[in-house]
Amino acid sequence: MRESLHGLSDETARTQVIGAEFKATMCGAVPRAHLPTTGCQSCQSLDAVKHPVQAPVMEAASLSKSRASLNIIHANAAISASGKSSAWQRALAVFNRLPNVTLMPDKVSYGSAVTACEKGGKWHIAAHLVASMHIDRVSPDIVNYNAAVSAFQSRNRWELALNFLSGISVVSLTPDVITYNAATAACAKGRAWQQTLELLISTLNLRLLLSVASYGSAIIACRDKDTWRLAGNLVRHMHKESIPPNQICVGAVINACEGGKRWLIALGLLHSMPKMRLMADMINYNAVLSALERGQLWTTALNLFNVQRSSQKPDVIGYSTLIRACEAGGWWQLAFSHFTELAEATLKSDHVAYNTAISACGVQRKWELALSLIVMMRSITLASDVTG
Repeated sequence: MRESLHGLSDETARTQVIGAEFKATMCGAVPRAHLPTTGCQSCQSLDAVKHPVQAPVMEAASLSKSRASLNIIHANAAISASGKSSAWQRALAVFNRLPNVTLMPDKVSYGSAVTACEKGGKWHIAAHLVASMHIDRVSPDIVNYNAAVSAFQSRNRWELALNFLSGISVVSLTPDVITYNAATAACAKGRAWQQTLELLISTLNLRLLLSVASYGSAIIACRDKDTWRLAGNLVRHMHKESIPPNQICVGAVINACEGGKRWLIALGLLHSMPKMRLMADMINYNAVLSALERGQLWTTALNLFNVQRSSQKPDVIGYSTLIRACEAGGWWQLAFSHFTELAEATLKSDHVAYNTAISACGVQRKWELALSLIVMMRSITLASDVTG
């Protein structure tokens, strides 16, 4: 099964192979094979591994020559240490060499290797490792499955996360809240909001203790403009369950409201953040400013910008949004003034800010100001989309 990974560069092909082979492994139809180390040239043999954490395994290799009794604990410590230092290639190299020194991997060996691959974002190898445990007659525990499911977040492989979740019951294991949180996070990153909500409902039905992370993934999955109501309802449900939402949860709802042009809800959430003991950051302010600008609430946008400026320094996105609002409201003087502030604050002005300020001056027939901005923009090699 492991050999089938070699030469597979296409992510879709890998997903199909792993999904099929995982089911075959559950039925005992796939033989054990060697895991790839993905080109770890320095790890071709234990003697060639010069990293300090490999010392116990190197010692085990030398002991094998004298036919002394070897200790799997030493090898497991080396695999675990490699994983903790984010050296997943080295962890796999040690894992693959165990049979050569008459050691067979146990549950700890597999678990450490799976965790190393999870941290390295190698979801395909983590999946193969868990499946290979059944072939080697090493019973995986829920921690092993949780690590594999978590690895699927790195490349939005939410379909495989759901496959592994359903496969847990086949091996008579019970998923815990960590399992569901990992699968929910994978679905959220893949923008599979329906599957994310189904997982959250399943977690509730199983009476598992939900956390901020459980709700956070579901809210993030509903951050698009068409699902802003669901995101808001989830935050309200968190309050009902006495689970205080964090800044990520509230920020995701604000972003959803921005896309859905629900400026009033976005503004209300921003103002309620201090009551939730949360501090609004620049991203939150920018999202609400954008919602207000889209809703043609230019005066409210200007007031909010001044409130933000009293506590934190706006970035170029905030300035650009406000300049657009000033232009739309016919306030060319304010648009030019805020553009000047942007330049004096040594923030990098983008072409949107320049073009908006130029347009505002042009509408009011302030040609000299508009021309000076064009010259300034060209001097810093920004292309203008203003036509004559």
